[in-house]
Amino acid sequence: EEVVDRWNNGPAIIRPAVSSGSRGMARFDTMNGMRRAQFDSAREFSTTGKVCIEEYIGGTDLSVEGYVIGGSVRLAFVTQKHVEGFAVVGHDLPGQLPLRTRERAVASVQQVVTAIGYGHGPFDADLRADGERCVVLEMTPRLGGNAVPLLVEHAFGVPLIELALREAMGE
Repeated sequence: EEVVDRWNNGPAIIRPAVSSGSRGMARFDTMNGMRRAQFDSAREFSTTGKVCIEEYIGGTDLSVEGYVIGGSVRLAFVTQKHVEGFAVVGHDLPGQLPLRTRERAVASVQQVVTAIGYGHGPFDADLRADGERCVVLEMTPRLGGNAVPLLVEHAFGVPLIELALREAMGE
């Protein structure tokens, strides 16, 4: 109740603090539109029993899958995601995204890589792009799901899965 009372009343998302997938997520045009049942649902799907309330960021859903070498994003494959609600139902790769959007997405990922000091290995990032704004929503030091590494290999011949396995084996 305290967070709802202090919210700026803009669009928001409530989601499980720690979970997998989009279960328990809900979007509100105003925080006053949040219902207790949706809060409880988010808490139920959270492995910690905690929830996050975040500003909703609109725009085009993107993912960037790739590899960092020496602290620099050296391989980056940008996909445009197709979503229904919060569930991803497909990716375009290679897609019809403008070059400038793809460049902004990779630059945004590089900012995170630099900020956290990630030196070497695979990554998967989810972003939203809207006009000149490109925001990293989430990034993990692993390959992503939805068979995107297989799409990358099929479309570009780059074996991200093999690279990650070799990295894990110390090669």
